[in-house]
Amino acid sequence: MIYYLYPFLLCLIPVHALFGQNIGEISPKHYFQALGLIGLIIFAGCFGLYLITNDFYTADAVFCLNFFLILYANYIFVKFYTNYQCSRISTKIKFTVYFLIAAIFLSSLIIYFSKYLFLDILGKIVFYTALVINFFIFLDIVNQSSRYKRQKVENKKDKIDAENNEETDFYPDVYHILLDSHPGFYFEKYRDEDFRTGLKKRGFLICDSAKSNYNCTHLSVPSMLNMDYMSNLQKDTIHHCEPRQAWHLYSKNKVFDNLKKMGYRFCIITDKFFTNLNKYNYIPPDGYIYTDFKTENYILNLMHYSSIFRLFIKRTQYRNFESDITKIIDSYKKHAKNETNKPLFHYMHLLAPHPPCYVDENGNSVEDNYSSESFISYQKYINKQTLEIVDCIKSNMKKNSIIIIHSDHSLDDKEFENTAYHILLAVYSDNKKFVEKLPDNCSLVNLYRYIFNNCFDKNYKYLEDKHYKVSMLTYDIGSEFKITEK
Repeated sequence: MIYYLYPFLLCLIPVHALFGQNIGEISPKHYFQALGLIGLIIFAGCFGLYLITNDFYTADAVFCLNFFLILYANYIFVKFYTNYQCSRISTKIKFTVYFLIAAIFLSSLIIYFSKYLFLDILGKIVFYTALVINFFIFLDIVNQSSRYKRQKVENKKDKIDAENNEETDFYPDVYHILLDSHPGFYFEKYRDEDFRTGLKKRGFLICDSAKSNYNCTHLSVPSMLNMDYMSNLQKDTIHHCEPRQAWHLYSKNKVFDNLKKMGYRFCIITDKFFTNLNKYNYIPPDGYIYTDFKTENYILNLMHYSSIFRLFIKRTQYRNFESDITKIIDSYKKHAKNETNKPLFHYMHLLAPHPPCYVDENGNSVEDNYSSESFISYQKYINKQTLEIVDCIKSNMKKNSIIIIHSDHSLDDKEFENTAYHILLAVYSDNKKFVEKLPDNCSLVNLYRYIFNNCFDKNYKYLEDKHYKVSMLTYDIGSEFKITEK
């Protein structure tokens, strides 16, 4: 009878693995909530199918097929069907229909041929296989937990070192605003002169020819925060790098390391896409002001992108993200007023004006979320919000504060060559040395090298500007290429 239980071992693997990869981000409470919820689904699903099939092994096989189809079919669909999607031709049959057809067809095959498939033998094999996999995942959880504890000890040591640093009062507050996919002012089609004029009036230096080193977030941001190219940071990412391989470099990076050692407090405000930034409690609780949506169950939030939610729940992620963007902006304005005797580092990664575009420049909802016109209008709305944030910062900041506004990449517009690499970069500082030395064509890999060298008297060597094109279908990284100016 014990072999009938293999669905519990098999179907709980994704939950265990997700928790093991995100210790410090996912609370034990949410972990056990997810285990309980998935356990109930497994029990109800297997028992319900048993009433139909009158055979436990057949019921288990059908349930496990549909469970993993529910979890991963959307990923498979996107992975193998993206070529058709990228051709900008809309599919006449929605993915939900394809999924239901596949689920019904494959389930029917298992039920019909169950007596020929030796499901009892297969169930025993899967039982022991799942048992072994769970064992190694448990070892990984133990390893990640020990890393988490070591990090807490290091945080305590960093805190003591920072408290003993008498120079902290002289360090500037740093306000870092990352606007995802903002094209800046290089191409006339996307140039918002009101935004440009607004930044100039507020004393910003605008680098018109600033560039990203990668055409995607999951490489551009970790590279920028670690002040180096991904191939140097992680050798196995020279030719291929998926987002999961790079997020730990976003979570723990050289910029934050430097600021922690100098006694900075952190104000980190991001949307749900970038929760890994707080992984392993990298920044100690008394060292940051972290605006998070505490009611979120991160496991269920990540599972929201699976097929089961696409099928049975009307997707509200776009509406939620629109609401989140408003909360993030309001929260950043609020926390810009925090006063402390320690220097502050304010970081905001806003997934905007990245498509889909929710509103027009006046804040009215739009239906056409992906057109060029809706993007340009949405960008103007985000630009207005950004200027409001700047005004809020400037009304409360120290005199020697630094404000950085930039994007991680731009849009890949077929009308222009290498559009995705020309980005927004605008800085405000009363440090003339920094402003004078920051080149107009600065690339992100050197951005903090210029900041640390000229504002904190560090001595980082500037890197040669390199640019790499990443395939968003396969995550393969192409060879280095040069971007020519207009």
